[in-house]
Amino acid sequence: MSFAADQACSLGKFDVTCRDSGVPPAGRSRPGDRLRRIDILIDMRQTACVALLVCAIGCSKPAPPPPPPGPAEDQISTDSLVSHLKTLSSDDFQGRAPATPGGQKTQEYLAKQLSDLGVAPGAPDGTYFQQVPIVESTVERNFVLSVPGNTYKYIADVVAFSDLEKPRVQVQGDVVFVGYGINAPELKWNDYAGVNVKGKWVMIMVNDPPAPADEPTLFGGPALTYYGRWTYKFEEAARQGAAGALLIHTDQSATYPWQVVQSSWSGTQYSLPPQPGQPALGIKAWISNAAASDLARRGGRNLDQLRASASKRGFKAVSLGIKAAATLQQRASRKTAANVIGVIKGTTNASEAIFYTAHWDHFGMRDPQPGDKLDADRIFNGAYDNASGCAGVLEIAKAFAKAPSIVCGSCRASCWAWSARATSPRCCRRRWSAAGSARIPASPDCASPCSAARSRRADR
Repeated sequence: MSFAADQACSLGKFDVTCRDSGVPPAGRSRPGDRLRRIDILIDMRQTACVALLVCAIGCSKPAPPPPPPGPAEDQISTDSLVSHLKTLSSDDFQGRAPATPGGQKTQEYLAKQLSDLGVAPGAPDGTYFQQVPIVESTVERNFVLSVPGNTYKYIADVVAFSDLEKPRVQVQGDVVFVGYGINAPELKWNDYAGVNVKGKWVMIMVNDPPAPADEPTLFGGPALTYYGRWTYKFEEAARQGAAGALLIHTDQSATYPWQVVQSSWSGTQYSLPPQPGQPALGIKAWISNAAASDLARRGGRNLDQLRASASKRGFKAVSLGIKAAATLQQRASRKTAANVIGVIKGTTNASEAIFYTAHWDHFGMRDPQPGDKLDADRIFNGAYDNASGCAGVLEIAKAFAKAPSIVCGSCRASCWAWSARATSPRCCRRRWSAAGSARIPASPDCASPCSAARSRRADR
């Protein structure tokens, strides 16, 4: 196997989170702190390799034999981690938005770090940069979702975007509650069975159905499967022919409040251009629990009762007997950003690779607002999200690059670009927020396409 150091902050679908018990936020390093561990969490949608490295100290006697040659872990240092984190989250990088000068500077910084480590380029053209076309879109804030007797307002009640690149998208039709919106033949579960949603709205719950006592491993038990991800919900709704989809947000199912949806899914969004013949939703939206409950009530239904029935086998989709209409206006354009990829060759299993990845992008800079001072801070610096992840991947790449030998396949360190919009520059320096969603083309030496997910939880 070879060790592919994909330091590509990529427009992809996998996400790496590095948690360091000894690394404080940028500008707050503490003397004496030591790096205790780095946990790599890799979330991949279609094809992926997951590597779990566990270090343990044995208490048995005699002492165990020395470990085989591997990464030079002593090369990973708090000082280096903090240095990368502070650099990438500095104002010089202007928030690292894709397809901006700050984003370009970020790509060049990551590539130079890999080059300085002696990590070989891993992009298809022989460079560190895998160019990826993206769609940049911004929805006008006059969007509303209307039903007889009420109007749900943008940001307050609903946040919407579109798979289409049209400046104006209209959707009008019946609303159908489809439970968890899952069609899983291998599990004999189909929330769309017996219902035609073509040209209609579907209202969907996030996450997976709960596993009952007699099926404790249904949908992975307590784990979150891809069927529970917001990406799958939208994709399946499009495959079923729906014109619009409304994902219901609750604080419990998301583990965070509606404010996170408001900040993450409004403003400029990024996506991959649709493939020819790929099903597309006219309007994809998040709807607050209060608005969804009101909509169901106006159709003569109780949302809590619908949820309860949707959690059991045999659920049938329910038409709410109400029509909804919305018009979405947006500015959309095609741009390009790059995944930054480096490869470290191993000594065996040349056809295999381990990926270490993080997204390099953040939210860029907000537009000037009335009342701003001349020196107003408009930069979303993104120290936690995700300069820290990129710093971690660079340090892992260094550990492998400095190792005497790699007894495994290739190691790919990749950083990919993608994120949603946040609330305030200072807030974003100290918190994690949404990552992006996209599919990454396969490299020539990669056995299959790699895909990465937009969120750490179901509705991010």
